[in-house]
Amino acid sequence: MSKNKEMPVVFCCRGDGSSVLWRTEAKIQMTYKGSYGIPCSYMTKCTLTSWKQSFVNMPRCMIPISVCEVTLDIEAETESFASRPILDVSFDDDWMREHSDVILVLEGQKFPVNKMVLSVHSSYFNSLFYGGFKEQNLMEIEIKDTNPEDFHELLYMVYGKPAHLKREDGVVRYLRMADMFDLQIVKDRVENSLLSMIKIHANRKLLIADQHKMEVLKKELIHDFNEHPRRRTVLFRSEEFAQMSTSLKESWRASIPYLRHIIMYY
Repeated sequence: MSKNKEMPVVFCCRGDGSSVLWRTEAKIQMTYKGSYGIPCSYMTKCTLTSWKQSFVNMPRCMIPISVCEVTLDIEAETESFASRPILDVSFDDDWMREHSDVILVLEGQKFPVNKMVLSVHSSYFNSLFYGGFKEQNLMEIEIKDTNPEDFHELLYMVYGKPAHLKREDGVVRYLRMADMFDLQIVKDRVENSLLSMIKIHANRKLLIADQHKMEVLKKELIHDFNEHPRRRTVLFRSEEFAQMSTSLKESWRASIPYLRHIIMYY
């Protein structure tokens, strides 16, 4: 192949399942030796996140195929969001039964749980177990109006299992239960799952984030919409945007001056 052949440069930041969510505004400086050993340099700015794969194109950059060494300098200001600790616990093993001090009953199905664990994460269960009600001294407590299979998965999330959700109806179902039982830890896990979920349209994701006060997800989606003005225009004309809160629209309008006269019509 001829030495003067050139190729574009694209960098890939692979998303992973790390226990810490981060997002960074990065400046990438690339240098290499071009023709006749002359140093060449290109710079670009981009946003990288830990929860999804990102591709970074170096603008107006075509390097000779003969180049075998490229130097990268990355300057970044990172915002880190710590997720919940992971505890590998099964509700069906002897360990869980041994450390449980109450049984929750849903439609005849029994779930042995630890009062303290649930109370730490939920004001609902703290009041149920320690609030002076009659249930405080019962060994079995009935929970009504909740599907047992869904509740079982909800308990797993409380004890550290990541949310593996594939459809919007499942997302909404668990968020409603999280609100019902005041379990912020479950909302956090659902939010973590939504960040990487591709089967739910971004418009729907933003509406869910707005309704359930998922600030990390909301910030990421708004950033993506601002990076793609055409998609943002489609969003502004959508039914989902019409259902979003006034506070979201106002903050969005204030963040970008030229949007003020646009958002006010939606």
